[in-house]
Amino acid sequence: MGHRVVVFAGAGASYGVAPQRYPMTRQFFEQLPEGIRSNVLFGYLTAFLEQRSGKQTLDIEDVLWVLGDLISAIKNATEPGSILQHLLIKNRVHAVTTMKPSGPEVVTQLTDLRNKATTLRDTIHDEVYRYYAAKPDKSELERSWIPLLKWLRGLNPEVIDIVTTNYDLVIESALAEVGDIPVDTGKRATVDVSLDLSLWDRGRPPNSGLLTKLHGSVDWRYAAGNGNPVTIRWGHPEHDGMHETRGIIYPGFKGVPEKEPFKSFHDYFGSVSERATHLIFIGFAFRDEYINALLQRAPSPTARVAVIDPSESLASLPFLSVANHIRLPFGAADPVTLLGEGANTPKWINALELWMSQTQ
Repeated sequence: MGHRVVVFAGAGASYGVAPQRYPMTRQFFEQLPEGIRSNVLFGYLTAFLEQRSGKQTLDIEDVLWVLGDLISAIKNATEPGSILQHLLIKNRVHAVTTMKPSGPEVVTQLTDLRNKATTLRDTIHDEVYRYYAAKPDKSELERSWIPLLKWLRGLNPEVIDIVTTNYDLVIESALAEVGDIPVDTGKRATVDVSLDLSLWDRGRPPNSGLLTKLHGSVDWRYAAGNGNPVTIRWGHPEHDGMHETRGIIYPGFKGVPEKEPFKSFHDYFGSVSERATHLIFIGFAFRDEYINALLQRAPSPTARVAVIDPSESLASLPFLSVANHIRLPFGAADPVTLLGEGANTPKWINALELWMSQTQ
């Protein structure tokens, strides 16, 4: 049986390609435009987070998590049919407590706050497309994904699966540059260009793995009507402001995905991880609770794991305790330590070759 390799790319994998254009969540937060940073609600949210967590350095997911909690809480309080909305709109909270303002005034105020919170969230989401819709330059890929893909191809494995939480078009661009890599993006052109979601439901195509974008892509959109089964069109990455039509799980999502195709993507990832002989994680912080839960069941005890990440330590997940931690930056994030002496081979490729030779 040949090698079954799964490459998992987190935000750090794209950050290493072009740090300014593909920021990680902390850098994304720091680079928000002044119009967002000066928003009154944004200021209250960040002050709350700093006080609650004691952290002086926040990232965008911190803000979006608490913003989502605020929107959900207000929705539960003001949604027609909820007991609290019923009591407020009938002024029965006031009748019970004898306190002012009146219930209808509270509903109006909370509804306005919810609208402002939703607008702020949508404005932050707009930034996702402003950053991640840009395609990488070939020169950037030549110091990151191109050498990695060529190294993987040279292994002649039984199957290569690439899984990512990133929305950008970096991996697709690299696959197109290298060519003849047995990794199917699922892109199909018939009357229009769409994603063949049946690939993830029935399993990978023969002699090929899949590129699985767990959180979607900037150039995906749901077809009109969003029927059952769903259809994902391969559209333009430019944003039209209609977040609900885009095939993306936005930053700050927490929980188990229930919407397709994301449920099928996560199921597929869990399945290939259980069968993998080698797993390579690049720039992933292991902060997604559901992905971590899937990884608690995988890999198998005989699988070998490598993590490319310059951080001092890894997350405290059981399978990472025996992982080979390659403490090097991926791509061009650190040009001083990137290349080996006398060659254009990245140091992390040399480290992967050594790791692979020790796990034959």
